Amino acid sequence: CSSDLHAHLASPEVVSAACFLAALYSATAVFSPEAMAQHRLRRTALASAAGLLLGLALLAKLTSVLLPVGVAAGALLRWRTRALAPLIVWGLTGVAVFIAGWPWLWPFDFPGYSPGWMGTFERIKEFVFVGVDRPTVYVWYFGRQAPSAAERVPWHFVWVFFFATMPPGMTGLGLLGLVESWRRRNSAAVLLLNSTLLVVLLLDRKSTRLNSSHLV
Repeated sequence: CSSDLHAHLASPEVVSAACFLAALYSATAVFSPEAMAQHRLRRTALASAAGLLLGLALLAKLTSVLLPVGVAAGALLRWRTRALAPLIVWGLTGVAVFIAGWPWLWPFDFPGYSPGWMGTFERIKEFVFVGVDRPTVYVWYFGRQAPSAAERVPWHFVWVFFFATMPPGMTGLGLLGLVESWRRRNSAAVLLLNSTLLVVLLLDRKSTRLNSSHLV
């Protein structure tokens, strides 16, 4: 039992999920009503600290590039233009940590790339395209292998697999908490819903190329 637990904790998916959730949770603190009511310098400091966790999440897994999109949509929906400055600080700090934490992205002269920062941008572009353009991963779904020459992976595969593998009690409590937070206009609920749904919806559309249940 102990070895099984250690194996699960050592999984790269556990590490990437922990980094993603830490970055998301810190972002909810930045755009909470209490934080948005504070002085501009205090909000900037909070956004910078949260940006450090965003950078770690980006270093952990490519899927985290969707996090800024969901957070930005939720923050702008809740705070309108007041969210712009914290979003910029948060995003730029995350990108800076991402580049600083990966020597391959440093502005050195690597063979096959342009010198300096142009080479950095080329390698970032290459990383993003390689992460998206993956070999086809097949799934076994209701007695059939998908995708096939006749059909794509069904659109409901991600949703069915998600709810079938999550404990019902945990899912129910999470949905109740999300509804209650939304009713109270809690900005954390908006950010969480946007970021989570964005990942699931994108993987649902890309499920002919990616093993969506694995990436979720």
